[in-house]
Amino acid sequence: MGYAIVGVNKINSVAGLNAASAHNQRQVNIPNADKNLEHLNEEVISAEGKNYMDLFQEKIASLDYYKNHKPRSNAVLAFEVTMTFSREDKDKIDIEKWKKDNVEWLRGYFNKNPLTYGDNVASVTYHGDESTPHIHALVIPINDKGKLNAYAYIYGPKSLREMQTSYAEFMKERHGLKRGTEYSVAKHEQVKSFYTALTTAMEERTAPEILPGETIEQYQKRAAEVIREINTEKFALKKQMEKERIEAVNKERSKSLSANEGHKRNMKKLHKLEKEHDELVHEYGEIPLIKKKLETVESLREAFDTYPDEQERERVRQDMNRYTLYGQKERRKKKAHKKETKQEWVHA
Repeated sequence: MGYAIVGVNKINSVAGLNAASAHNQRQVNIPNADKNLEHLNEEVISAEGKNYMDLFQEKIASLDYYKNHKPRSNAVLAFEVTMTFSREDKDKIDIEKWKKDNVEWLRGYFNKNPLTYGDNVASVTYHGDESTPHIHALVIPINDKGKLNAYAYIYGPKSLREMQTSYAEFMKERHGLKRGTEYSVAKHEQVKSFYTALTTAMEERTAPEILPGETIEQYQKRAAEVIREINTEKFALKKQMEKERIEAVNKERSKSLSANEGHKRNMKKLHKLEKEHDELVHEYGEIPLIKKKLETVESLREAFDTYPDEQERERVRQDMNRYTLYGQKERRKKKAHKKETKQEWVHA
């Protein structure tokens, strides 16, 4: 059984959108691509002649929230999601069905509220002109409230593992592909290091390209097949692979030791954060209540900024300021009273 492979790259700039668009739409020279196979490439979800920046702006313009707001300057503008499978399964996969299934998974995973805010999957491009078929998708991460929010989908290593598991389970049912080893110690740096060693050993031959999300174990397996085919420096390369594996394990062990040394410091910080959290909850209520209050304040702020009757808006603003000052005074009185009561109890 081969592997289902998915990876995601956050795009947080116009330059990033343009670069991804130029590569995926083949507007620049791609060293690993075979021009004789360009006819195999396909826009599974067409960009209709637009580049990725056009698609992003079009999506944002369709949302009511951004008629009066601009995306944050540090916002993640889009995800570039790359999907493929292990090379040895190239002749076993029904490519046309695989393309459609990828679109189905993408829409199921990256659409929070499609009926209200439309499809977040703006473009899906299939590349058959490289050694391993793969798909690049442009996803605009709009959340269930119609706002640009990458965190709603990708919020750390756990979410990436969940995404890989979801994709692998989806592809296992339809194409018999499985997930790679979870929590593998292999890192991209080890894969690149082995790639360099292999290319050097093969001299004039080109090493297989690194697949998105591929672990060093998977890459070693594919590379070993190439080595057998060309029958060159077979045993030396196997030793190199084992060396890379050992170095990766040792590196992880070193990290673990360092983590243990800093464990006490981290626990102190954690206790401090817990104390701050408890104090916040004690004074203002549970987190959902705090969020509700903040949403209410935000709604009032937006109303003050946009309400059409300026005189009425100013009158209400003055009333709110007066009520707020009164409330602050009352809160200070209550705190002072509690403090006095506590002191009396201690002296008693």
